[in-house]
Amino acid sequence: MCNITTTVNPTVAGTVMGAGSYDSASVATLIAIPNSGYKFTNWTSNGAVISTSSVLNITVVRDTALMANLEEDIEFFDVEIGGINPVGAGTVSGSGKYEKNTSVTLTANPNPDFEFVNWTSNGIEISTENPFTFILTQDTVINANFNYVSITENTLISSIRILPNPVHNDAIIEINCLASQPNTVITILDLSGREILTVYSGLLDEGINNFPIPNHYSLANGSYFVSISNNKGRKVERFVVAR
Repeated sequence: MCNITTTVNPTVAGTVMGAGSYDSASVATLIAIPNSGYKFTNWTSNGAVISTSSVLNITVVRDTALMANLEEDIEFFDVEIGGINPVGAGTVSGSGKYEKNTSVTLTANPNPDFEFVNWTSNGIEISTENPFTFILTQDTVINANFNYVSITENTLISSIRILPNPVHNDAIIEINCLASQPNTVITILDLSGREILTVYSGLLDEGINNFPIPNHYSLANGSYFVSISNNKGRKVERFVVAR
């Protein structure tokens, strides 16, 4: 008679059926049964893998010690942003693949002139919080919805010119102000309203103010907006980069 002994690794992961004493040259059938939350990996003997099937048939020729190796059965699900409404209103961070029951946080980032409204799935509002945190239990598709926000035009800026326009090499933003304006931010936006770079932040003097466009060589060919914002409102001017 030969003894077939078994262990489970880790011990809490499951059980094994079929261990015991067998006649020499007989066939022993061993079955590894994972507990909930685990899955079978392989059988090993003296550290060597002998099978990756949970049902193992071996011809008994000697006393044999076998180990059933199991591992946590971890499920992963996808979090997908199905849409940003309206298109170009903003961006969302936090989508991707996550382990089941993970806490997932989505953050909506409105572009200039837009504000976040809510999150929807299958046409149903699921939250108005931003950021929005939830426990992931299945593949999930979520839409981020925004509203356009009306901005008061700054009438104290009489004109904005980009010289030259189209921009080929060096360029200057010329701003003619009817009065000085503190706490002004000058930015360059793409056509979706996404901020590309900040040109200046500070005081605009009454009269002509000139600002070179920094890092303009990083701007790809195409159309852009210069945006000038402060507590008096906002004014924009379109320009083109064509090298």
